[in-house]
Amino acid sequence: MEKCRVLVFTGCRSDEGLVTPVLKRLENDGFFKCYVQTLYPAFINTYKLSDSILYDLDLVVCTGDRLEMFSAALASFLHNIPIAHIYAGVVVGNEPTKDEVFRHSISMMSELQFCESQITATNIGNLFDIIKKEKNIYIVGITHFDNLDIDETLVPDESYNLILYNPLTNPDHKKRMEWEIAKIQVVSKMGLFNNIIIGSNPDLWFDNTRTLYDDLLWEHYTQFYRELPRSQFLGLLKNCEKFISNSSAAIYEAPYFLKKNQIINIGIRNSNRTPPDLSLMGASDRIIKIIKEWWIKKNDIKIN
Repeated sequence: MEKCRVLVFTGCRSDEGLVTPVLKRLENDGFFKCYVQTLYPAFINTYKLSDSILYDLDLVVCTGDRLEMFSAALASFLHNIPIAHIYAGVVVGNEPTKDEVFRHSISMMSELQFCESQITATNIGNLFDIIKKEKNIYIVGITHFDNLDIDETLVPDESYNLILYNPLTNPDHKKRMEWEIAKIQVVSKMGLFNNIIIGSNPDLWFDNTRTLYDDLLWEHYTQFYRELPRSQFLGLLKNCEKFISNSSAAIYEAPYFLKKNQIINIGIRNSNRTPPDLSLMGASDRIIKIIKEWWIKKNDIKIN
C-alpha cells in the first residue's frame, strides 16, 4: 500500500516540544513516509516552496500560533497541500494579539483541526460557521506529557525561583512589558531565593523589546540560560520554589509538577487560557489514528 507522505514543521522550543511526540509516532509507523522541516525564528525564511513539490506531499502538520508556522501553512495552502493544525482554537488573552491572528488563520487554511478541549473546538467551529467551511474538528487533548522526558542535571543544590518571560505582541506591548517586568522583579525577590532565568522564544518583535527584557538580569540571579532543551527546562520547573512566568507553561506543565501557590502568572498573556484536562493526555496517539482514518477515507483504500 502506498504510504501517506507527511511533512512535519518544527520551530522554536515551544512548538517543537508539543509536536515531537507526534513526529516520533509518524516516523515509527510504517503507514507513513515522514519528512521534517525546521522553521527557524520568524525573521529567517527557511521554508522553500520547492520542498513541498519535491516531496509530493499528502499532508503537512503545523502546530500552534507562531509567525514562521503561519508562513509555512500559507505556502502549503497556496500549493493545495492539506494541512493538519495541532492546538487549534486556543484563545490566550483578553486583547487581540498577532499570535492569535496567526493561530486562527492556520486553522482556517487547514483540513484537519486538532483541539485540546471542547472550548477550543467550539472557538474553531464558530469561525468556520461564518465562512461556511467544512469542519473536521477533533478534540484530542494535549501532547505536553506524551513521552515525558525530564533532565534534572541543571538543578542546583540551593533553592531557586524559575523565571520565563515572553515578549508581548499586543499593540501597546512596550508600556505593558515595563509594568510586568517591574512586577517580576518585585515578586522574584520575595523569600530571598536565587533566580534562574530562561530566555524567551525568539520573535520578530523581540529585538524591539530587548532592552526591557535585559532588565530582568539584575543582581539577584543564579543563572541565565538563553535556550534550553525541553527536558532540562522541565527538570528545573519540577524542582523550583516558584515559577514566575507569562508562558503557557504556567497553565500546562507547571500544575503537573507544582502546587497552585508556587505558580505566579504575570500579566494578561494567559488570562483566557483554560487549564488542560489531564485526563485527555495522550493526544499524539489520537492524532495519528485520525490522520490514518482521514487518509484511508480520502483515497478510498480498502483495509483487510
